[in-house]
Amino acid sequence: MNRYLRFLGLAAAAAGVTALVGWWPSQVLGGGAAVAAMLAGCGISWMASAFGGIPIAMGAGGSGAVPLHSAFAAMALRLLSAVALGTAVAVTGAFERTPLLLWIAISYLTLLTVDTHFALGSTRK
Repeated sequence: MNRYLRFLGLAAAAAGVTALVGWWPSQVLGGGAAVAAMLAGCGISWMASAFGGIPIAMGAGGSGAVPLHSAFAAMALRLLSAVALGTAVAVTGAFERTPLLLWIAISYLTLLTVDTHFALGSTRK
């Protein structure tokens, strides 16, 4: 559980850094509405990472095929969560659709490194 909470913190930090890096281009290219969409996109990717980390955290320390099954479950859950949350938020019209979807994709890829590190670290223990 401690490891999962640390993972959530690292993922939040990575999402925050991604948002900081993207703040200026979003502001210049799309204004305040694009910045809001960027923040929502980074939040959606963070939530998808949090959901995807659950199978890894629950399967950590297992032997045999358990870590492999946990990794596949984590990948599927993370992708499905990002698609479902992104679609749900996009259809509401609360945020500009193009920057929202763009920043979901960018932050998803950024957080993939944190997720991979968490998964590899969990299988080694």
